[in-house]
Amino acid sequence: RLGRRALAAAALLGAARTTQAQEVGTMVQTLFNNADTDGDGLVNEEEFVAWSKLDCSTESARVRFSAIFAQADVDDDEGLSLREFLFARYLEDEEAFAQGLPKVERLLPPGFLTNMKQTFQNLRETQGGQTRLQDLEDAVAQLFSNMGSSINAKSKSSLVAIFNIADIINDGMLNLNELDFCQFMLREKILESFLSSIKSAAAKQNSQDVLMERLISSYDVNKDGVLDMQEMVTAARHALAATVEESNIYAELVRSNFMEADVDNDGRLNKVEAWALMTWLTDL
Repeated sequence: RLGRRALAAAALLGAARTTQAQEVGTMVQTLFNNADTDGDGLVNEEEFVAWSKLDCSTESARVRFSAIFAQADVDDDEGLSLREFLFARYLEDEEAFAQGLPKVERLLPPGFLTNMKQTFQNLRETQGGQTRLQDLEDAVAQLFSNMGSSINAKSKSSLVAIFNIADIINDGMLNLNELDFCQFMLREKILESFLSSIKSAAAKQNSQDVLMERLISSYDVNKDGVLDMQEMVTAARHALAATVEESNIYAELVRSNFMEADVDNDGRLNKVEAWALMTWLTDL
């Protein structure tokens, strides 16, 4: 469905096309660059179809998608500028919801979406379609505070950029339709940051897995896939000790803590057990 809010926001875009905001943040620029595969500075309909999360395999679905593209392409140049692209994302999200596709908000921390919706509902009620940047900053700061977090300088800069993009008629405040657009972009930015933190943690875990495998392969003399006490002593000496005195100290520490590190009591250390002992020795 192309809801009433979407149509109203599209009308606003058509009424006053403004220059792109100078600060759009990493998230929106990256999304745009990924979609603009030919690098001409505009996203044409074929590029948007290829990038979209909607199913455009049927004729009826393609017609609906073309309607989304046409609404977003307010200057009728058959390509989406950055601002038009962001608005097309908003329209696409409305259509995705109508198709019953999984919503990306489900990836956000529990309770965050509900709190964010309530925050913007409060802005609608208290500001009556005249939300200024300070109002938005105060509301979002309270939202994060309620979730046990806070806004740093980088996040505040992103919020300013989102406000400027959503302020389609450039009057320094957000009307109700612009506020809906702002809420969508803020959710996208928060989701991007959340997914980025997950990817970072996964990359760190992958890096740790590589190091654990390297620890075993480097000192597993008999190639049984684990380290016995002597192999672990050798690993600690080679990896951590800078002097003969330190070498003897680490050797004694391994011997005295080997049984405690051997969680499964098989007399040998697998990669997780060996890594835990090595990490403990490193932190001493």
